[in-house]
Amino acid sequence: MSPRPGMPPGTSTDAPPSPPPSEPPSPRQMKCAEGLPEPPGLNEVEIILRPNRTLMGRNCTVVKSLKLRATRYLRTTINASIDHLKEYLQYCLSHDLQCDIKVADMSIYVQPAPHGPMIEVKGTQTIRCVRYKYWRFSLSPITLYYCCKKG
Repeated sequence: MSPRPGMPPGTSTDAPPSPPPSEPPSPRQMKCAEGLPEPPGLNEVEIILRPNRTLMGRNCTVVKSLKLRATRYLRTTINASIDHLKEYLQYCLSHDLQCDIKVADMSIYVQPAPHGPMIEVKGTQTIRCVRYKYWRFSLSPITLYYCCKKG
């Protein structure tokens, strides 16, 4: 096939062949250590952040004030930490409620099994760690629950 006008000789208009599909990652590659290469297509994750109604209560002023905005849906990188999610929530809740909510007053929990116990995740953990520890067998978005001491 001849090159298009303006293209250097020896080039074609066909796209280069795509590389062969890589093998699925081994469990060792999926460890929670930072700096490991990520499998292709798995560097973003969808997260659902819901209020922890067990700890905050149904009559909590935060839940009542937010109504439908209490649940947040987001897509982020798996390298984000729980502290990043707390800062995001602090910004959103402070803006929506027109009040000052501190990051130190917030906790984030995961519930790996339906009707199972809520487990608090620490601020330094990354979403990669949370997904590996609690959510690795599910293809659905990670559901996390937040609680704030305000109200």
